[in-house]
Parts: sequence; C-alpha cells; structure tokens
Amino acid sequence: MHNREAELRRELAALSQRVQRLEEHNRLLTLAATERARKLQEHEAELMQELAAMSQRVERLEEHNRLLTLAAAERARKLQDREAELTGALSVMSRRVERLSAHNRWLTENAPESESQPHQLRAFRPDALDGMAVPSRHMHEQQARFLPRPKHVLMVTSVLARGGSERQMLATADGLINRGYQVEVFCFAAPPDDPNFGAELARLGVKCSHGFERADSVHSDDARDVQGLQGFARLVDHADVVAIGSALGRAIKDFRPEIVHCWSDFASAIGGLVATNLGVPGVVLGQRNVPAFRNIDGPEPYVCRDAYRLLARRASVIMLNNSLAGLIAYARWLDVPNDRIKVLYNGFMPSAFRIRGRTETEECRRQLGLPGNRPVVGTVMRFATEKDPILWLDTAAAIAAARPDSCFLLAGYGELEERIRHTIENLGLADRFVLLGAIEDVGLIYAALDVFLMTSRFEGSPNVLIEAQAAGMPVVAPNVGGVCETVLDGTTGIVVVDRRSSSLATAVLQILDDPSWPERAAIHGPVFASHRFGHQRMIDETIAVYDAAVDQNLPETP
Repeated sequence: MHNREAELRRELAALSQRVQRLEEHNRLLTLAATERARKLQEHEAELMQELAAMSQRVERLEEHNRLLTLAAAERARKLQDREAELTGALSVMSRRVERLSAHNRWLTENAPESESQPHQLRAFRPDALDGMAVPSRHMHEQQARFLPRPKHVLMVTSVLARGGSERQMLATADGLINRGYQVEVFCFAAPPDDPNFGAELARLGVKCSHGFERADSVHSDDARDVQGLQGFARLVDHADVVAIGSALGRAIKDFRPEIVHCWSDFASAIGGLVATNLGVPGVVLGQRNVPAFRNIDGPEPYVCRDAYRLLARRASVIMLNNSLAGLIAYARWLDVPNDRIKVLYNGFMPSAFRIRGRTETEECRRQLGLPGNRPVVGTVMRFATEKDPILWLDTAAAIAAARPDSCFLLAGYGELEERIRHTIENLGLADRFVLLGAIEDVGLIYAALDVFLMTSRFEGSPNVLIEAQAAGMPVVAPNVGGVCETVLDGTTGIVVVDRRSSSLATAVLQILDDPSWPERAAIHGPVFASHRFGHQRMIDETIAVYDAAVDQNLPETP
C-alpha cells in the first residue's frame, strides 16, 4: 500500500512537470503567434503603404500621360497649322512668281526699242506709265488743274476701319479742324461692317465719301486724272484701281484741297499718283508701319514700291513715317536717301478715352467680369495674323504655369477669333480668360490690368502702347519696328529682344513680381507719352509738313 502511494506520487509529480512543460510550450506558442501576428500586421501596413504609394504613382503617371497626350495633340495641331501655313505660303509664292513674271513680260513689251532689255525685274519706269511725266525734284511742278483752297485737306485711306492708322487720321483731323482747317476723307471702299471711326468723324463734321458713291459722277474726260494707273490695274485684281482713281480725281476737283494726305501704302500709291496728276500743291504720303512686302499676298507691295519711287521724284511730295525704324526700313526698301522721308511720331489725343486712377481698378474689373484680387494681363488688338494672337496665348499659358493666380483679358475682333477661342480651350485656360469684342472705352481696359502685353510680328509706333503708358500701365512688347522708340525700356515697360513666348512671359512675371513697377509706370508713363507723343506737337509738325510741301511747289520768282 505504501509503495502504491509513492508510485502515485511519482506519477503525479511527473504529470505536474509535464503540465508545466505544456504550459510553457503553450506560452511560447502564444508569444510566437502574437509576434507572428504583429509581424503580419506590420507587413500588411507596409503593403498598404506600398499600395497607396503605387496608387499615387499610377495617378501621377496617368496625369503625366494626360498632359503628354494634350501636349502631343497641341503639338500635332501646331504642326498641322504650320503645314497649312507653309502650304499657303508656297501657294502665295507660286502666285506671286506668276504675277511678277506677268509684270516682267509687261515691262518688256512696253520698253522702248532703243533701251536694252533689263536683266532683272525692275520697278515701273516713268516711260512705261502711259506717258506720265515725272519731273525732277528740283523742277517746278505742273499747275493745278483746279483752284486749290488754302487750309483744305483731303485725307485718303483704303478703308475706314478702327485700326491704328485710322485712329491717327482721326486725331489729325481733330487737331487740324481746331486750327481752322477744312477736312474731308475719301475711302477706296465703303465702311466695313466691323467697328470703324465713321461716327467720330461725323461728330467732327468731317464728310466721308468712297469710290462707289462717286461712280455715277465720273466722266470720260477724267482719263488724265488716272494716267499711270493702267499699269497698276494689270497687277491688282482685288480692286478696280482705275475706277477708284477716277472717283478720287472727281473728289479732289470738287473739294479743291491744298493738301492730299494719304494714310496707307496702297492709298499713297493711288492717291499720290492721282493727286500729282491733278497738280495738288502738297501731297503727303503716310507710312504707318515697316514695309510689309513679306507679309502681304500678291504683287500689291511691289505696286506700292513702284509708285513710291515715282512719287519720290516730285517736289510737292513729302513722305512721312511714324518711327525712325520704319523710316530706315522704307528708305532701304525704296532705295531712296534716308532724308527723303521724315519722322512724324503719332499723337496721343487725351480726349480719346477716359484715364482712370488705380483706385478705380476694382470697379473696372467688376464691370469686365474679372476678379478683383488677382494679377491680370491683357491686351487690345485686332485678331489678325500680323498681331500674332496665338503667340499671345502661348505666352499666357507660360505665365499661368508660373502664376496659378493670374488671369487674362483679350479685347478685339478679327478673322482669328474662332481659332483664339479654340486654342484657349485646348490650353485649359477657359476659366481664366475674359474675351471682349471691340470696345470703345479702352480706358476701362487699361485701368483693369496689371500688365499690358503685345506680341505683334511687326509694328510702326503702336497706338495701344502709347495709350497704355499714358494710362500709367506697365507694358511688355517684342523689339519689332518702332516699339523701342515707343517704350521707355526699363521704366515704363520692358522691350523684349525676341518674340519667344518664354522671353515675353519672363518679362511679364518680372513686372508682376516687382511691387515697384506699378508706381514707376504710373509716374513716368504719362509724362513720356505726353512728351514724345503729344497731340499738339503732332499737329504743329503736320502743319509744318503741309507748309513745306506747298512752298516747294510755289513758282520761282524771276
């Protein structure tokens, strides 16, 4: 019995040890399972983080892919546009070669037999223009075929649009009328449906007529008025040159001006020849830009050059350009001495629009639908190729990328309007643009802006830059034509050496990021515009030109 109890005790102790070992094993298993679970949780958390990072990466890649797709689509569109431009340019060049070949054949057929044949295409010669006499500049001009009336000025323009040339014609007419002159305007064509200055001229009491209005009054005995135009008519097919010239001749004989002042190249070609045929005492040919012969389809620029060269020989003719850069370019193009052309800078007429103070900016922006507390870059332009609105939009996109708070304003009209809207949509900037049509109160625009940006391919003395500076607005523009003469670089604005969108955007951002620019432009801009482009200064110089033209045509005293 005693042995059995001892054996049970031994078994109980062994069982107790086994239980302890099992409990320890279970404890270890529990610890191991807990550690395993912790590691699994940590691994799961790591996987979740990696998954989130992968998801973000996928999103970034998708956004990058979207941007690449948009960029590729825009690049493809630009390439297509460029291909279309090159195709168009090739077609234009082909037509130009054909027309110039016809021009050359006509010159050859009309050359005197005694004259050796030219080796290259030449300008219209005096002996090839239906017997039109071209006296030396030092010879007395032919007598007028009507009795000229002193201080009567007939202004001649191709069309009465609302462009820079017409704005200066209006400002000149206003100043002359205030000095006791009588002014009328003759247009080659009827006023367009687009905005024009007809109402403003009417308020000044200026009569405007055009060729079609006078078609019934043209008589067969007016043939002398259009001597020399027949040759041009062979090369210009978009207008009836002879009919326009005849109507202009009748307008001159009816109004009997002492001065005929022409306001574009084509107006100068036709108006200058008709006026000199009729013996108008003074003829002024206004060049409003730099020579545009590379930018105009057809032979019209060469016709104008031929006419300019003929008219440059006449003592009664004075050629004007509104910038020194334009003067030099025209003198080189026409192969005449620089002093044969005079510089007469544009005139800013303070009454042309109301200049607002900076305190009115918020209200002007409200009227235009612009936010009151964001930087605004804008412009006023014709939506035409020479103004390059697409470069303006590319520059705006570069500005928007650097300044997400910026917004933009475009005021104007023209044939590229639909393309502009389409490009804005493609750039993803529709919610940051305000597009206005033609607007008469440009002072409202200038007051709403922080920077005025211009991107033209070529210019003379741009009126919009003068106006913006007069309103105290900083300006940015490429160094084309007479822009560097129109801006006080570094003080009232920045003249950019090239026309790259990145360079223009850098200049705009420089102004937006420098708080000293608004005050500097507000102080110096109006003073500079008033000094160089004063309205009364322009009128004084214009009258001096008129007097000089008439004086050169006076008969010499024995």
